[in-house]
Parts: sequence; C-alpha cells; structure tokens
Amino acid sequence: MTRFDGYLSDALIWADGQGSNPAACPHEEIIKLWNEKFPSKAVSLHEWNRRRPAYRDLEAVWNGKTTQGNWRELKHMGMAFELISKSSLFATRGDQPWLTLDWILNPKNWGSVYEQAINEHRERKGVKA
Repeated sequence: MTRFDGYLSDALIWADGQGSNPAACPHEEIIKLWNEKFPSKAVSLHEWNRRRPAYRDLEAVWNGKTTQGNWRELKHMGMAFELISKSSLFATRGDQPWLTLDWILNPKNWGSVYEQAINEHRERKGVKA
C-alpha cells in the first residue's frame, strides 16, 4: 500500500458523489437568505456564478454536515446567517467593506466565524460549551 492509495480511494468516493450532500446546493435560495439578513451586504444573483471563488466555497459548506451528522438543509444555512448576524464579529466590524459573504465562506474563515457565532449564542442562552 502506498500513500497514493488513500488519495485514489478518496477520489473514487468523490467521483461517485459519496461524501456529498444528496441535494444540490441551492445557490439562489441561500443568496436570498443572505440578502434578507444582510441587506447592506447584499450579493447580486446575476454576479453569483461558477467563476466566483465563493460559489465553490458555498458548495463546500453545503456539502458539510451539521454537528448532529445530518446533511445541511436550507434551514441550517438560514440559522447560520442568523447566528452570524448576531455575533460580535458583525456587532464590532459589520461596517467593514471586507466583511462579505465571500470572506465568510472562504475556507480559512468559515469554521472560525461559524464556531464563534455558535459559542456566543450558547453564552447568551447560558449554556456551557
């Protein structure tokens, strides 16, 4: 067995669509949810296309699972945007031009932004992590 055997098996899984959300990413509906929560940072549906790096980043987020191990649904994305909108990130930096959907969906940022929003939500509810 070589180190490439693992890569090959991963590639076969991805090619079969295993490890991906069985529902196709509903880009338009998710962008509409974003635009409802963040009208000052609205994204033009006309400009949201495959050439935009965040388009693929959104698909990567969509193909992730929730903390309960379920595939993401539209309601999960709506809740994520709701929590992010109430986070200290938006309370303190919401007026910054770099704080956009593209920035949040960047794989370098998504995990920390979403985790921070969840942790702050739990703190507001009085739940310990």
